[in-house]
Amino acid sequence: MKIAIIGGGASGYFCANELVKNKNNKIVIFERLGRVLEKVKVSGGGRCNVTNSEIKITTLIKSYPRGDRFLKKAFAKFSTQDTQNWFDKKGVALKTEPDGRVFPVTDKSHTITNCLRDVEQTISLRNKENVDDIVQSGTDWIVNGESFDKVVIASGSAPKMWGILKSLGVKIISPVPSLFTFKIKDNRLDGLMGVSLPQVNMKIVGDKQKEIGGFLVTHWGLSGPVVLKLSAWKARWFYDLHYKFDLFIDYIPNHSEEEIRKEFNSSTSQKIVYNNPLYDLPKRLWKKLCETAEIEQNKIYIELSKKQKNKLLTELKQGVYYVNGKTTFKEEFVTAGGVDLDEITGLTMEHKTLKGLYFAGEVLNIDAITGGYNFQAAWTTAWLAAQAVLNKKV
Repeated sequence: MKIAIIGGGASGYFCANELVKNKNNKIVIFERLGRVLEKVKVSGGGRCNVTNSEIKITTLIKSYPRGDRFLKKAFAKFSTQDTQNWFDKKGVALKTEPDGRVFPVTDKSHTITNCLRDVEQTISLRNKENVDDIVQSGTDWIVNGESFDKVVIASGSAPKMWGILKSLGVKIISPVPSLFTFKIKDNRLDGLMGVSLPQVNMKIVGDKQKEIGGFLVTHWGLSGPVVLKLSAWKARWFYDLHYKFDLFIDYIPNHSEEEIRKEFNSSTSQKIVYNNPLYDLPKRLWKKLCETAEIEQNKIYIELSKKQKNKLLTELKQGVYYVNGKTTFKEEFVTAGGVDLDEITGLTMEHKTLKGLYFAGEVLNIDAITGGYNFQAAWTTAWLAAQAVLNKKV
């Protein structure tokens, strides 16, 4: 067969690696950029977060705001463990970190890109070639005037490709950004760039959604796992709000208000408030919260007024911050939206009516929080598409 893969990213290359197992296939990857596997290169801070170690599917799918039900059966055929086995057979040693993220032992993303790019020896890579036209002609598919037996769409979040797909009658769920950080201009955060906490609780004012996790103060606002989780789960809601909303922050989620009130009057009572943060909070952050509570710099705990205690308690447990925009999380941009999963056969990734047209990766309406989950969806959907193209039962 002659097979076109549209997109030189993670899912496109993974699919190609499977398709070359039939040496009679002629495979062409179309990549509009001069570079391939760009997201793989930058993921995990340049280390490449290949997948997650979670093997229980019912738990795994809880990390996917969109596509969870669709992926349940898919993961039963190609799981996180299958991904690790796949790379192991390719000679890539992987390691699992305490939080479940899986990386190459080298801590270098080029270990993964080099592995995937080995396939270039047996395929045709059309770098810097835009796909302008895809047309169905009988049982064939015509891409840029060239005839193919099958086409795999692995184009990620390329708006032009979604437009081409729409012209073919493929239903597209309008894409919006996901995995972004919050722009916040607030005196309480001024001068705190680099301050981080391993665990805070964030809740959107006026909504039930809340997340817990690490956070980081940046020069533009807030980042970190807890922010990214919220951005993923509420991607469409935030889009509708034009990324303007109020946010509650609980800096010490493992301690109740009652505990904190007792702490005000315990062994800390004779200590200067400014110099003795509760619960090991970063000193720079603590001083900002004390300033907001209008506590004098030489004040000791026992001298705090009821008003000051209440104000400090509020800042610690339910401070309100106004979010006024978003920024992309490094270069690991992810979209919520894409090809409607109702139009795709789950275990083949083939379009239900446009036979011979397959989909893999981010072009589908599937996305996840950070932690290797987005790549896992890419590997799984690409593997399934390849098996279907090869007429292999899974």
